[in-house]
Amino acid sequence: MFYDFSPIKGLDRLDEFILDSQQYEDELSAHLGITFPDAATFTRDTYDWAIRVCPIIFGVEREEAKIKISGLEANAPFSRKFDSLEELQADILKAYQISFAHYVLAPRFMGKFPEGCCTESAKGVLGSMWVNGLYYALFAASDGGEQGHCYILMPFVFEDFQGLIIVDPTADQFGEKRNEIKIVTIKGLENIWQKSPELVIHFTMFDDCARKEIPNLGFISSYSGEPSLKPLDYLAQAYANPQKLKEL
Repeated sequence: MFYDFSPIKGLDRLDEFILDSQQYEDELSAHLGITFPDAATFTRDTYDWAIRVCPIIFGVEREEAKIKISGLEANAPFSRKFDSLEELQADILKAYQISFAHYVLAPRFMGKFPEGCCTESAKGVLGSMWVNGLYYALFAASDGGEQGHCYILMPFVFEDFQGLIIVDPTADQFGEKRNEIKIVTIKGLENIWQKSPELVIHFTMFDDCARKEIPNLGFISSYSGEPSLKPLDYLAQAYANPQKLKEL
């Protein structure tokens, strides 16, 4: 379902980083035999692949996508612990393909996509990440006024580096690249906050409101509750509790 890609350039050492999404857009287009984002080149196989990769899409009624999270609820908040840069690269490229698949599907269901579609897009990509095992992803937003924006945060730890993968499925509505993915530190995240309205972590996979906010998502979990921590407090606890997901 997920394709293999060439190694990510610049990820041989960890620092703040922006994925060359154009390179992977070209590679994935070649795998699929399309000219992205020209929908006229999409085939039934294109849409079938996209729905498998991104099964949660706002406003589309289909059978629930089940998430099995037995044992995870006791460990939240948590970050993902990576033992190698190859593991980190694999998650980044999985997240990119989910975001790409959403971009294939979204124009069919979301009016003037991507304009004004950040909330629904972030929810769809986030729910699809959870279905595909990226349990540490969470919904975040810069709230307030006309500059509000929604996206996905993925806190991780590698050796002594504490980072955040930011996945923005609708970055191009602001003149950025499509399906932007970058890595920042907490300091870098604070710099983003200073240039935008207040940043809020709205919900994670373990919150009751996630069941209400993301359609067609069936949870197998006994956990209930909603986040009460401020973003930096939440992330501090997540970094203090790094988890190898394969052990959960």
